[in-house]
Amino acid sequence: MKNNDYINTTKYAHALIVSYVKFQSKNSKRNVTYSALIVMFTLTGSSLLTNQTYLIVAYILLALGLLVIPIIYFVLLNRSIKIAYKNILEANNQNEPTTKFEFAEDIICSTDNKRDKTIQYKNITNIYEYEKLIILQTKKQGPILLDKNGFSSGKSDDFLTWIREKTHLDKSQE
Repeated sequence: MKNNDYINTTKYAHALIVSYVKFQSKNSKRNVTYSALIVMFTLTGSSLLTNQTYLIVAYILLALGLLVIPIIYFVLLNRSIKIAYKNILEANNQNEPTTKFEFAEDIICSTDNKRDKTIQYKNITNIYEYEKLIILQTKKQGPILLDKNGFSSGKSDDFLTWIREKTHLDKSQE
């Protein structure tokens, strides 16, 4: 398929924002910190259960590791989703914006209800695939989010192969 045969229209609906925030969270250093705290509190609490003197401390550490930290993590994740979605709606007069992406020979042309933009392929630094989302990370413009089901011309699997070849970013960099 020729490169200009790839056209994608992505509506920034709530489900797409949820996927993107989950993707960010999954790849966040904060996620490692939460996981380490859970393991540390759980193991320390478990080891103290055998010592009568530190029984209350053991229960507190186990509660932190098994309940409090996971709850905080999920509350913060849901809060991030709500904030991201709210910001998108506020920036677009309470409408879910839609962007059309056309992949030309040397540039990506994007059109939304506010403006047209062009992005050069050399500015794409990474390509990710997560749930129903394709994420093209760029140097300066931030991520380009593409709905896998938003291709009106071309298929998402063929597009991924083509864009990786075009940008010289293979799957090993994901």
